[in-house]
Amino acid sequence: MNTDDFLLLLNVFAFVWGAIWGSFLNVVIYRLPEGRSLVHPPSHCPKCKTPLAWYDNVPILGWLILRARCRYCKVPIPIRYPMVELLTAILSLAVWIHVSHGRLFVGFEDPPLLDVGMAFFLYFYFVAILITIAFIDFDRTIIPHELTGLGAVLGLVAAFVMPRSTVLMDIWPMMTWAQALIGGALGGFVIWGVIKGYALVRGIEGMGWGDFTLMAVCGIWLGWQGVVVVLFLASVQGLMAALGHAALLKATGRKVSDGGFFIEDVDAVDAWDGTGEPPEEAARQPEEGAEATPVGDGEAPEAPDEEEEVGFGQLAVPFGPFIALAAVEYLLLGQFILPWILP
Repeated sequence: MNTDDFLLLLNVFAFVWGAIWGSFLNVVIYRLPEGRSLVHPPSHCPKCKTPLAWYDNVPILGWLILRARCRYCKVPIPIRYPMVELLTAILSLAVWIHVSHGRLFVGFEDPPLLDVGMAFFLYFYFVAILITIAFIDFDRTIIPHELTGLGAVLGLVAAFVMPRSTVLMDIWPMMTWAQALIGGALGGFVIWGVIKGYALVRGIEGMGWGDFTLMAVCGIWLGWQGVVVVLFLASVQGLMAALGHAALLKATGRKVSDGGFFIEDVDAVDAWDGTGEPPEEAARQPEEGAEATPVGDGEAPEAPDEEEEVGFGQLAVPFGPFIALAAVEYLLLGQFILPWILP
């Protein structure tokens, strides 16, 4: 096998590796916030309860082959599933190219696959955690501490075990354990200051403690300079997204709500989390111990209170997804971005 074919094979492996993990990330995104098991029960259609065959679970292709519907009862499968798989696959390939470019065949008789491979897997799992956090925060405006805790531990481990061979001397970013600890402390301290400062001025916390732990994780992986750049990029991109979201709602005649981005679409996605009843069916079930409301008793139901319009200044925008996005940008492009922000 010549060099070009070998590199192509490694690129394909990185893409497929990411797609497979993207399928698992879908499970984590929908089950972890609800405290459900990530392995049991196996994925099945929430409507007809039929377990999904392995060939229906093939990342990306399974959704296309099924034409976005359950094979058995034809309930629609949201496009979010293949989107997460494709995004993870693309970023996996991007991470591989980032750590391997120009390093596998530079004066070496045998390519240093072990060192480069270890760097790839460490950075890939950091990116996978960021993807999972971003989608959970978009959907539910929470950042599970299980994920940030895992990211922090993995980052400290990476600072100790990341190969520092000649071929990886210039890899970006390369954290020592001291740089990781300083970056983590700075990342957490900045968000802590924002939370406490906003509470002092407005009487409420302006950010969640999930953002505090997420920024600390980014500092561990990316260092103190990464904290500065990630905060800058996340703030700019978050503001642009909020303005665009508000403008879109205004253009379509809808109100700016305090539910943040995509919150109204959660039910449509959760109907296919493979673990329970579709939300519309669950909503019709009375709570345990509550009496069912009689139907047809001659009384007209009370009209719901008219929703109070909320101004743009009160729009709840989850900041975690933009921290995650900026962290990925810094990981892959930080060596080019940093001189523009910190000359």
